[in-house]
Amino acid sequence: MRELKIRYTFKRKEDGKIYQEISPIECIEGKGDTPFANIYSTNIWELIARDLYTGLKDKNGKEIYEGDIVKHFGYYIGDTWFTSGIGTVSYDDGCYYGGGEVLDHCSIFNKGIEVIGNIYENKE
Repeated sequence: MRELKIRYTFKRKEDGKIYQEISPIECIEGKGDTPFANIYSTNIWELIARDLYTGLKDKNGKEIYEGDIVKHFGYYIGDTWFTSGIGTVSYDDGCYYGGGEVLDHCSIFNKGIEVIGNIYENKE
C-alpha cells in the first residue's frame, strides 16, 4: 500500500510568500500532531492548495506531488539522459502525467524524471 501524504500550500496574505507543509494521513485523521496547526490562521495565511503525494520519487529520491513541475528524461546516450519534456504533474484516467509522459512508466528506471519546482513557487 502506498504512503498517503498531502502537501498543503499556504500564501501569506501580507506579502504573498508561499509556505508548504507535508502531512501524512495520520495527522489529517487526527491521529497525530498537525504540523501546521499553529501556522494556519485565516487572518495571516490563506490555504491555496492541497496536493496528493503520487507515491513516486524522482531520480534524486525527492517525493513527487501533484502540482510539481517535472523534467522527463526520455532517452539517453551512453551515461547521459536527455530531456524530452517538461510539465506539471497531474492525475487523469488512473495515471499520473508530467512532461508529456506517464510518470509510472518513467519511474521504472528511477532516472526518468526530476522535480524542478512546483506551480506555486515557480509560476514561469
